Amino acid sequence: VCSSDLQTKEAKPLQEDMEPHGMHYQIVLRGDPASRTALLSTTIQSSFLLARLLDPPPGPGAQSLSGGRFGSRIFVFTDDLDVTNRLYDDLSNAEAYDIWHRPMPNRQPLAALRASGGQSNPVQDRAGQVWHVPEGIGWMPLSNRLRIGRTSSQDRGVNQDSNVVVATAALEVGFNDPLVGGVIQHKSPHQMASFVQRRGRAGRSTKMRPWMVTKIGRAH
Repeated sequence: VCSSDLQTKEAKPLQEDMEPHGMHYQIVLRGDPASRTALLSTTIQSSFLLARLLDPPPGPGAQSLSGGRFGSRIFVFTDDLDVTNRLYDDLSNAEAYDIWHRPMPNRQPLAALRASGGQSNPVQDRAGQVWHVPEGIGWMPLSNRLRIGRTSSQDRGVNQDSNVVVATAALEVGFNDPLVGGVIQHKSPHQMASFVQRRGRAGRSTKMRPWMVTKIGRAH
């Protein structure tokens, strides 16, 4: 019920009282069944690309390249333990580890195929097949392996040496990692509360600019 006697006033801070802090990037990727590519494969490729868009490992005693604005670790969440285990194994294979997660001396990570080699190829550039940005920020060479970890009901805790951590809901709450600069959600989460919790794993400081990448099927 409205009344002419009521007055509504807006309470807000003045522009000069505002202080900018960070920024959050949200990307939503939708699967295309016509491409005959599994959504899990897309998640794998997104994972080893996003990890290489964050800060490369600094040298001993050196500060991170961005001063902590982009972090150096990503979490990849799924809602199925079987998918978590497959994603962990497949992502490790993509980074040239064997089934026991040991480095394979005669193989390079798939990311090495995106190296520019110091040359320019317009056709490959237009197709996004040359990763100039990771090379430009210090991920040289791209054949350097990422370290892959896993956190689930079967694997508690987080390996602090990992660049990528594949996780279930076991990592949603109770763990604050200031190095996490990106979160990937494989398929739509079962509950909105889970999505909010997972998104909040990245960007633990106010100056950070975290990424949130969500993979959904075509039917969503």
